[in-house]
Amino acid sequence: MKRVVSLFIILSLLISGESFAGAVEFIYNNDLMKTHSTAEIVSMYPEFCEYLAGQLRALNEDISVKDFKIPKDDINSIYVSVLYENPDLFYISPRTFDTTFGSDDTLLVSIRPNFLFEKSQIPAEIEKFNTAADYFLNGVDSSWSDLYKCRYVHDRIATLVEYTQDISSSPLSIYTSYGALVNNNAVCEGYTLAFNYLLKRLGIESTFVHSIEANHSWSLTKIGGKYYHIDVTLDDPTFDNLGRVNHVFFMVSDSKLKALDSEGMNRDMHVNPLAKAKASDQGYDNAWWRDVNTFIYRINNFDYYMNQSYGSSVYGALTKRDDNGHTKVIEKITTRWNVYGQSEGAFWERAFSYLAYDGEYLYYNDCDEIFRTKPDSTFFEVIYKKPEALAYNIYGIAFKPDGGLYTTIKETPNTEDILYRLESILPNNLDPSHPDAIKSDYYTQTDSGIKLMHFDVYAQKLLIPNTIDSLPVTELADSLFINNNTITTVILPDTLLSIGDAAFYGCENLEIVTIPKSVTNIGKNAFTGCPKLSIEGYSGSTAEAFAKEYNLHFICLDKKTEQPTTSPDSANVTPGTTTSTTQKSSTAKANNLTYYLKLKLYVGQKYNLAEVLKLSGSTITCKNPKLASVTKKGIVKAKKKGKVKINVKTKKYKAVINLTIKPVRLNAKKKTLKKGQSFTVKIYGTSTVVSFRSSNKRVASVSYTGKVKAKRKGSANITVKYGKKKLKCKIKVK
Repeated sequence: MKRVVSLFIILSLLISGESFAGAVEFIYNNDLMKTHSTAEIVSMYPEFCEYLAGQLRALNEDISVKDFKIPKDDINSIYVSVLYENPDLFYISPRTFDTTFGSDDTLLVSIRPNFLFEKSQIPAEIEKFNTAADYFLNGVDSSWSDLYKCRYVHDRIATLVEYTQDISSSPLSIYTSYGALVNNNAVCEGYTLAFNYLLKRLGIESTFVHSIEANHSWSLTKIGGKYYHIDVTLDDPTFDNLGRVNHVFFMVSDSKLKALDSEGMNRDMHVNPLAKAKASDQGYDNAWWRDVNTFIYRINNFDYYMNQSYGSSVYGALTKRDDNGHTKVIEKITTRWNVYGQSEGAFWERAFSYLAYDGEYLYYNDCDEIFRTKPDSTFFEVIYKKPEALAYNIYGIAFKPDGGLYTTIKETPNTEDILYRLESILPNNLDPSHPDAIKSDYYTQTDSGIKLMHFDVYAQKLLIPNTIDSLPVTELADSLFINNNTITTVILPDTLLSIGDAAFYGCENLEIVTIPKSVTNIGKNAFTGCPKLSIEGYSGSTAEAFAKEYNLHFICLDKKTEQPTTSPDSANVTPGTTTSTTQKSSTAKANNLTYYLKLKLYVGQKYNLAEVLKLSGSTITCKNPKLASVTKKGIVKAKKKGKVKINVKTKKYKAVINLTIKPVRLNAKKKTLKKGQSFTVKIYGTSTVVSFRSSNKRVASVSYTGKVKAKRKGSANITVKYGKKKLKCKIKVK
């Protein structure tokens, strides 16, 4: 259970000359705050509260307030209410301030706030706070309704913030939005203030609610013109499992909140809530998410989550849900979490499978492995396999603010998480498509690009990356996967030119290898000793010739019904729907249909529309040729950042391609490092040869792979050159 330790200390006054001066500590339960919410108190003194907030933002150390005639007994409540209704004032001490009263000891003359940071440091801390807030809001889609935005922020805070157990030895920031967003440690006040601040950034009204009896706070949020209670603190359970997010206290009415208070560990946590508005609407009291305890991701108008309602054959499932309540099981979890130290066959009565999303891949776990897949994909990859020698179970996964994907492996789910950043566990057990899995001694640079030299992998399904260090992967070394009995499926990149001798020799369980048209050389015995193997390739390709020479089963992709080379006349797509051009598209029998397709390119990239459309006899036009050009054969070239429509018209169908063009970018425009620290500058959106150069090697050096090392105090620009163009990342060394 999470409660705030009582901090109600009686105020003391010191007499000084004709006026009274005193150090005031918040009396959270004085008369005004016993009967009114912080929003109501602010509304009682609107001009003064606006003035006070402005003075605090200006970092005024001595604020004159004598013209407002504020009663002495009300200043505690007003001061704390201003802070709680303005969560960006995190740098003001949430517990103490100094005051001066008139000679009659009734009216307030001045306020002297106490700061949590040195005054000179506050601008830097504000910048740090804003950066952290941006991170928490990263992933919010502006097209979402307020409900989905609110749920995302709720889940984000519950995932990234940890409840502070040891309050006595913790800094006062645990009571502020800064503690939650920057330090990722807070108590209920910090959780609530962070939640309200982030919603304010999104234009959603959310105010602070407290219960004197329970010493607890939460949010009252306005969605669709109606108010609902949201308690992020209690939806982030303790002890926690990494990635666990409850939705018990998300969008509940007054009556539901009261009912929840009468049951379980959270009994009486919301007694006599002081709120300006009433949450009378019960429309979400029995919402479907009430029993979901994983992050719910909103992707392409669907909700994705792990359904942990297990059965005889399904222990959990990656689930997709539409807005009509229809659900689809994408992948089942059938393994069980054994109870460590108990007899064989003893297992926990629930699944501990959680979900994470990086904007491209969904990640989830069972007790032994971590998987990833793309939304709507049928291809799943194992990116981490727990060593057999490790008896404990995996109990969750989540991304952390440092950008790393973490897992927790521990003896029991009822203990504090033991966190591991994935690549720090067994880097060479990660799927090679993971950017941090490829060590520098695993590859070498050649004239044509990158040659893969070594991998030690557990993954059954491998998706070899297109690029490493921004260079195309063009060669697989001799004996690269020799005698690897784990892998079953391999998809090779369309940049690949050559497969070395005996590259997959003795891979007894290898079933499918997809070889692109780009491959012009396959070495001898590359697939010898692979009795289950089928090679997927294209008619007339090197892959087909190799399969015939070695009498291997060959699947011609040109003739497969699911291949995108078929005509949209028979596509399994209905008018008005959206299909991603990055997925293989099948076709549905209909005439005079309009197909809506999405395409994303970086500036300078090209794309052949013939990969998804049959263009024979078509007319192709581009709405804005300044942003993108398109040839009669369907070759699209992205020119400038922006959005543009490309229209394709034939006698039997029309296609509208909504093209989004993004600029080539670096993973950071500026970075602050300490002496001795390292940082890798990465470029996204180009496959051309890239070079790196430092403007001041004595301050910060950079390798040919973009790895920056901070050497001494100062500044340096890292220039990243791709083709004839350049980008810069400013490095500051403290």
